[in-house]
Amino acid sequence: SSVARIGATDLAGMACALGAEGIRIDSRSDLRAGLEKALVATGPCVLDIAIDSEINKPEIGVGK
Repeated sequence: SSVARIGATDLAGMACALGAEGIRIDSRSDLRAGLEKALVATGPCVLDIAIDSEINKPEIGVGK
């Protein structure tokens, strides 16, 4: 069956462009600091957390 693929998207940048805080987390070592920053945010905040597509392969079929 077909699997939907989403390319690289800068969700943190999109959040900033829309007036929210955007935090990009690229490595496990940055996760705690990113979460702490998000928890003290005074407005909307988006955490854009990179995942390894080789490890996390959701089975999202087209049309499901």
